[in-house]
Amino acid sequence: FALMNLTGTANVGAILPLLAKENPPVPLISPFTGADLLREPPINHVFNVRASYGDEVEKLVQHLTTLGVPRISVLWMNNGFGKDGLAGARKSMEKRGLKLHSDAPIQADSSDVQQAVQSLSAGEPDAIIMITAGAPTVTFIKAYRKVSRAARFYTTSVMGSQSTIQALGPDGVGVVVTSVVPFPWSQSLPVAREYRDVLKKAGMQESVSFIGLETFINARVLVEGLRRAGKDLTRPRFIQAMESLQHLDVGGFEVDFGKGVRQGSRFVDLTIIGTGGKFTR
Repeated sequence: FALMNLTGTANVGAILPLLAKENPPVPLISPFTGADLLREPPINHVFNVRASYGDEVEKLVQHLTTLGVPRISVLWMNNGFGKDGLAGARKSMEKRGLKLHSDAPIQADSSDVQQAVQSLSAGEPDAIIMITAGAPTVTFIKAYRKVSRAARFYTTSVMGSQSTIQALGPDGVGVVVTSVVPFPWSQSLPVAREYRDVLKKAGMQESVSFIGLETFINARVLVEGLRRAGKDLTRPRFIQAMESLQHLDVGGFEVDFGKGVRQGSRFVDLTIIGTGGKFTR
């Protein structure tokens, strides 16, 4: 009937034609990717909750330029995800009348990590925005730290998994990570408290994470869409119901769809990896 929480730009891109072939098309709710291929132009049966990669990179560039950081470079994974992020970084800089200091690609298997390190470190950047996921994030930071400790690293939300942070170890301290949902440990935000309460009841209170809160929010959005669609559920009725989720308050987190609007949130925040692999604000 519908799909939810599909993960990864390449995976989602591969399945999109299959969803569109169905009559009516299969709704895709809250995929775990910020890629433009789901957003520009909007796809009628695809509802994005999380902010785009462009939104995340814009937040990083806004932060760095506000601080007056002069030399901003980009490391980008050599695939659709990385190219989207690089284009977003250039766009964000250009609208401020600025240019990137430098950029370098890296393969998904990190086979060219030394080349990427040499390319970027030669220009002595003050900050490196990393449009990477998984192994390249870890291998690059560790390799770069051996050459220079001058640059600070800024990464997108896809880096924020606990396994990646554990793999970085002490080299991860000080890395800035974007988040597309609020701080899961917030004491003031209702949806964060509710999420933690659910985990506690399941005996999983140690499993609090950004990806967990995002999944929780996505599930709340899906359930509200199904509720509004009513008992006689069809795909067209479900899509209409999802469109009706305008200014939906999910425990203090707003999701706003509508006619022709398939981007539910543009929320982006910044967090920092502290000692022990714990996030701080």
